[in-house]
Amino acid sequence: TSGESSRFVRPSRRRASTGGATAEATGTGDATDTRAVASAIATGARRGEVCGLRWSDVNWHTNTLSINRSVASVAGGTIIKDTKTHAARHIAIDSDTMAALARQLERAKDCAIECQFDFDDNSFVFTSTPDGAQPLHPDSITTGFRRLCDKVGLKGVRLHDLRHLHATQLLAAGVPVRTVSGRLGHANAATTLNVYAHFLQASDRQAADVIEGLLAAPPATT
Repeated sequence: TSGESSRFVRPSRRRASTGGATAEATGTGDATDTRAVASAIATGARRGEVCGLRWSDVNWHTNTLSINRSVASVAGGTIIKDTKTHAARHIAIDSDTMAALARQLERAKDCAIECQFDFDDNSFVFTSTPDGAQPLHPDSITTGFRRLCDKVGLKGVRLHDLRHLHATQLLAAGVPVRTVSGRLGHANAATTLNVYAHFLQASDRQAADVIEGLLAAPPATT
């Protein structure tokens, strides 16, 4: 299990600096919106799991992330709790996303210096406070995603659709269902098969069409 017990987080009353580093390191800048959304696409994680990422979950040597907890919205604030399946998972991350996280880390350290805090490796990657002690509210990622969609004129797309995009693109590329299931944090591969049955059926029809083309008799020669 992830071992992350539920803990209530009251919204901070601490005023953040208006400096650029603070705006980008906390959940008030376009760069943070972009990096949070990119992390959601790259990991297939639920929005609460993205909010729950701490810097100690990032392994810079192996380019992997540990997803150990989730952040959920409750009356008056948020709670930090286990993942949906109460299990931690470790997933590989592409180099571009790792580079984006490195930029986020640089901003977080700049913010700590600007606000005269000691940087803590256990602070949250996406945070609502300059010292990184409190996670970004899940609704903040949704709002940031909507802002990004509005900028590019993208309509009718939900943040959760990024999770489905992650899964379907991997399945279409031939990644084993068990691997996809592990990345998504499903309880087992059967859950993944059930959720994406319609997509797999369409892919199976495409496979049949490919086989038909391979088995088609060559044109007769005269």
